[in-house]
Amino acid sequence: MKNKLLLLLSFLIFGVSVAQIGVGNSNPAVNLDARAITGNSAIAFGNTNQTATAAGAGAMKYDDAGKQMYYSDGTNWVSVAATQSTAFIPKVVASGRTTVNQINFGTATVAPPFLKFVFGSVLTNDGNWSTSNNEYTVANNGIYQMSFAGSIDPNQGTSNAATWWVVVGSNRYNVSSLSNTAVSFGGGSISLYLTAGTTIYFGSSHCFGCGGNNTTSTATNTDYYTILPGNTFTITQLGT
Repeated sequence: MKNKLLLLLSFLIFGVSVAQIGVGNSNPAVNLDARAITGNSAIAFGNTNQTATAAGAGAMKYDDAGKQMYYSDGTNWVSVAATQSTAFIPKVVASGRTTVNQINFGTATVAPPFLKFVFGSVLTNDGNWSTSNNEYTVANNGIYQMSFAGSIDPNQGTSNAATWWVVVGSNRYNVSSLSNTAVSFGGGSISLYLTAGTTIYFGSSHCFGCGGNNTTSTATNTDYYTILPGNTFTITQLGT
């Protein structure tokens, strides 16, 4: 009888060892299936003192100190975040839109005045967009795409020269120019390889040669331009 019980127990253990196991799932599709039919399906990973070799290729851990996930390649613990940063995976690091009118004046006597746009609503921020000076500071070397678009309304009905600029470091890039229009909608994008510490901001310039010294709202023949709410910007990290 004892031998029979041991034999039955061994069959049961063998059956469990080869069965598919579900955690909160009564119909597992793989060896270990934690996809709950309803409710919480989260799986928690903790840290380990094991080496990557001892844990074996495919093992995963969460490092409490570095706040990162790691996987074992059989020899080393490899940061999942570091692996992703070398891949060409677009990631929006900052985006926003203007929420109030901004006024910029034209002038006939000096180069077109540049107006940096104030984005009252910041929709995406990886922590490197400053809401105090409306500038982004690049945190990591890589390829970045800067996109910028919106409407500019001249007070003269039709008035010339509206240029949308993306300013990267000490360089200014013209992404759109329109002239002799009423409400002007323009914009564009550029992609550049940038190094950490480079600053990015957005703005426009207007009306060089309109006539009159149009630097104040009371000047003769004053042309001025209203930067409307809803102008948008997006900075996307494309890869390293």
